[in-house]
Amino acid sequence: GNNLLDLLKETEYYLSMMGKQKDNQTKALMLMFHETISLLISNSEYTAPTIATGSIIPPLQHCFHKALQSFFKSRSERCNHFAEKIMQAAEGGRQHHIFITFYYALNSFKVAEIVHTKKINAVPDQALSAFRAAAEHSKDNFQNKVELLEAELYNRDGENDKAKASYAAAIASARLSKFIHEEGLACEKAALHHKKIGETSEALNYFTKAQECYKKWGSQVKADEIERQIELMQM
Repeated sequence: GNNLLDLLKETEYYLSMMGKQKDNQTKALMLMFHETISLLISNSEYTAPTIATGSIIPPLQHCFHKALQSFFKSRSERCNHFAEKIMQAAEGGRQHHIFITFYYALNSFKVAEIVHTKKINAVPDQALSAFRAAAEHSKDNFQNKVELLEAELYNRDGENDKAKASYAAAIASARLSKFIHEEGLACEKAALHHKKIGETSEALNYFTKAQECYKKWGSQVKADEIERQIELMQM
């Protein structure tokens, strides 16, 4: 939930300090963060710092960042491709699994509209079970994720009243935990749900809230995407 512009400055500071070091693995890790943050901020073509020369990017780190980039760029099939590589990793991926599972599950709803398989359809339920267990130990970190996955499942199954309640709960929990990006995401998903069932006024309200969150996060990419949604609804 930290501001992306602040994170970018911090990453660039650490990269500048690494200029003369020979630790290529650490450089590669910081470069991947730099790329992801830059692409979430702006749609401009990304140019890696000159320090990138000679850096070796670990495969799991590469897949993690590409999945995250693809999710927030609304490239569902590409996100699914990289996320599945992380989920299938036998070693060294526990921390990546925990973080990416949420986005993998949310993304699976879009993928399921294109590819109808039992594997894809099972992803949200499996993730929900994992996050419910995690929320018992750390409600602040995981409750909003539980509620948003529940909302998306209710949305998928046509249980509109339950979906609305769960979206509202997810937004409130994300705000309480100060996860501004996930608050924006929950508002965006709520807006899409209301749009789907023909509640235009509510949809516009949630889109506006989502845009405000993304702007606070520092993601002009997402703010612009939401602006296009608003413009289409106002035509």
